[in-house]
Amino acid sequence: EYAVSFSDLDAGDDDYTSIKRVVAMKLFSGFPDLTFRSREAVTVEQALKVVASAAGFAEEAEARGGFPKGYIAV
Repeated sequence: EYAVSFSDLDAGDDDYTSIKRVVAMKLFSGFPDLTFRSREAVTVEQALKVVASAAGFAEEAEARGGFPKGYIAV
């Protein structure tokens, strides 16, 4: 089980369990400043990363330059 630790997310938040699940699945990882920003809209690039990762192309996308260019390329 993955320990979710984002400065803008508390265990009592309505979306905590869902966020914990998608982070454990490595579909979302949050931001470098240790926030998750669950109240913000998902960008097209972020959505492409989720789709590529769910489809099993994360390793190839990382080899092609990572986020966002590698994920757009695959």
